[in-house]
Amino acid sequence: EMFTHTLAQVLESMDTSVQILNSSIVDRIMKTTNTHPFNETFSDAFKHHTRLGLRKQTSRLGLDMQSPTKKKFENRKSCGAYYKDCYCTKGFDKLGVTREMVVTMLNEEEDSNDIVLLVADPWLCNKHTDQPTWWSSLCVEQADVVFHVANAMDTPDTTQLEDCLGDVKSNARRELVLLYFEGQKLPLSSKFETLNSNDNSGADGGFPQPEGTRQWVLNRGPIHQHHHIRCHRNDVDQVDFDVRHYKSDFRRLARWVLGRSVGLVLGGGGARGCAHLSAIRALENQGIPIDFVAGTSIGAFMGGLYAWKTDHLYMHGIVAKFSSEMSSVWKKIRDLTFPIVSYFQGMAFNRSIVKMFEGKKIEDLWLPYFCISTDLTDSEEVAHRNGTLWRYVRASMTLVNFMPPICDVIADSDEKSTKKRVHYLADGGYCNNLPVDHMRRMIGHNGTIIAVDVQTDWTIEGDDYGDHLNGWWFFLKMINPFAETPKIPTSGDIQTQLAYISSVQQGGVGKPGRFRAGWLGDTLQNDIDLFLHPPVEEYGTLEFSKNKEIQLIGFEYAQKMVSQWISELKTHQRTKLKYILGPEASLSQEEKPSKLPRKTLYRNKNNRNSMSWSRLQSINF
Repeated sequence: EMFTHTLAQVLESMDTSVQILNSSIVDRIMKTTNTHPFNETFSDAFKHHTRLGLRKQTSRLGLDMQSPTKKKFENRKSCGAYYKDCYCTKGFDKLGVTREMVVTMLNEEEDSNDIVLLVADPWLCNKHTDQPTWWSSLCVEQADVVFHVANAMDTPDTTQLEDCLGDVKSNARRELVLLYFEGQKLPLSSKFETLNSNDNSGADGGFPQPEGTRQWVLNRGPIHQHHHIRCHRNDVDQVDFDVRHYKSDFRRLARWVLGRSVGLVLGGGGARGCAHLSAIRALENQGIPIDFVAGTSIGAFMGGLYAWKTDHLYMHGIVAKFSSEMSSVWKKIRDLTFPIVSYFQGMAFNRSIVKMFEGKKIEDLWLPYFCISTDLTDSEEVAHRNGTLWRYVRASMTLVNFMPPICDVIADSDEKSTKKRVHYLADGGYCNNLPVDHMRRMIGHNGTIIAVDVQTDWTIEGDDYGDHLNGWWFFLKMINPFAETPKIPTSGDIQTQLAYISSVQQGGVGKPGRFRAGWLGDTLQNDIDLFLHPPVEEYGTLEFSKNKEIQLIGFEYAQKMVSQWISELKTHQRTKLKYILGPEASLSQEEKPSKLPRKTLYRNKNNRNSMSWSRLQSINF
């Protein structure tokens, strides 16, 4: 009940007309349509019920709201016949209502509203049968998207109702919604962690961290997308957080339903990637939400941190520690090895990454996330959307010759074969340094993409050393104080350059000022809504010791560009701005109301009909 009504309120706050329908409402509408003295349509009948206040009374879920009299639900046996007569496969026939009539009503509601939420019955026909109710089957058949809503603290096993509805023929996209309650008590055997008490997710211990999402998805077959939704308390200090706050997970889900999600794409660039943190900080300062995160190389690292922590304040300490370890010369010396595959073993780098991400899984991050790596085995780019986070971030940051590729053992695609293939994964920059195309396919053409590119100019300049090069000759020139050292590209320069060739092929990514001058390729130019290129070209790929300078320059640049972008949206794209910052942000100063109306999910505590928080926690979704 809380999920349905909160989602409806969020959609309405985005100027979207929403209608909630469940079996009880439909039952009453059908009766009114057949007995009303006027020849009214189904929509008129529904409006008639709305005027009588029946919608408010019957739109709640729960057994006590589904019967015409409360006494029928005091005895389970006496209400079994009512279930069967009203909600089972042929129940509506006894009311003189056919299936076609109900479908016609649903089509009318869909035509007159932007979004129609069909709430299936949370029970079967009766305790003696394993068949879903007539209404539940119709919901699955008519829906474009089916949400499997569950309390994340429950077991991931499928319910009997889910098993029954799985046999219903439907072309709907199925998605999983896991709810997390603020201050929820965890079982003693749970391995869930809790966020720090300083987290903006709230007091009373915060929220349990997502864990075991993979099992939830596998148990339910083809799940196209999963969502981790935090449900905040409606306290005095956080009234309407889930409805109004730009970091609300309900608002993120609502934008996804409307096809208006905001995706953040972070490109590779080594130490210059510290400017990604500055870009995220500038976006948060302007109240711009981030719904999806993607990255390559250092962008995969920064994006993974934000998808987990969802706040730039928690990232500063981790980035500073990571930069310090990357600047340590002693650790690099200890990690040297005989260069058969690479100069370094990769063990020191692995330890640093593991410290940052621990054993986190990609599917257990708060925000949907993916990173790009290059599969050397199959010669293709790979977008990693599940699995161990640190391993695929490490794969996306692996420059060939510096560190060995990550070995990813995957079973053969042939069902009859039991063989497993080893896929060698290297830096994603070799294929796609700025994966905007993947993000566009994920969030749709109406979504908003913010891309941050931190790579430097792609040209290599040097002296002509002929058709061959003697390394000893070059070394003697370097140590001779009286000789001029020739300027030639080193192995590191070449490896770094190879990682950005794909970006040049995308249409000139990496050239300063290219966005305004038209250097951005047509594909990227059409896909990117806000393009940020912090002026950090002078810093080298491995200059992590200067991360504070890079962050300062990046923040000053990003803050200015984001403000300009919002001003342009207010002038030319107010509809897009409405979904990003809310309807009131798209209004001019003259159009804004003197006081915005407040919508609260729960009524006054003194109201006898108000639902208590303890009861909400006990609801089995």
